[in-house]
Parts: sequence; structure tokens; C-alpha cells
Amino acid sequence: MLRHIGLQIHDETEVKNFYEEILKFKEINRFKLHPETAKTVFKSNDTVEVVRMKQFDIMIELLICPHSETQNMSHLAFEFWKTGKIIEKAKDKGYEVIEYVKPGGVNARYIKDKAGNLFEIKDINLI
Repeated sequence: MLRHIGLQIHDETEVKNFYEEILKFKEINRFKLHPETAKTVFKSNDTVEVVRMKQFDIMIELLICPHSETQNMSHLAFEFWKTGKIIEKAKDKGYEVIEYVKPGGVNARYIKDKAGNLFEIKDINLI
């Protein structure tokens, strides 16, 4: 199940000018990306603001990165049952896997395909 799409933007004004006014997404909330996630997954030392938005059943997270040299943070997040098996299969097939434990004890898991596309693998959350 698709959980969200993460897109990197460089200018905060795009939230309103493009995503709200043109695509009609509605802002749900904002938060700062945890520094460990920014560094471990996206190789960034910057503080990254995330704007979570929704339109119909599509959720997007806009990662605001004003520095153009920041590595691409765009990704797709999927929810699965038995995420451990998916991660092991990816490792067995030679795909790059990024794993770590977030503060609060939540496992973070990402897989890159051979083209460098990033997929966040999350446990299904029925709440």
C-alpha cells in the first residue's frame, strides 16, 4: 500500500503557489526531519522542514531543502506486512539497504533500486 510520496523542493513558497493553489493539496502538518534521518538516509547535515499535504487519497511530504547541492530526498513510502522479509530479500538480491533505529525505538528501513530510486519500507499502521 502506498503510504506517501516524498518530494524535495528548494523554495518554501512552492507549498502555497504550486501544491496548494495549482494542485489543490491541503496542508496537514509540518515538522522538522530528524537530523539522524537527514544524515543517514539523505546525506544532509541541513535542518529540513517537512510539509505533509493531502489531496483525495494521495499523501505527499514536501522536504524543503533550500541548498541545491543537497542530495535528492525524493522517495516513495510503502506499507507492508512482514517488512523484515522484504528487507532481507532486497539484501539477498544485492540492493542497497539503509536501516537504523529512530529515537523512540521505531525501525527505519529504506531500499534503493539500481537506478538510485529510494523506497521507504514501513510497517502497516492500521491506526
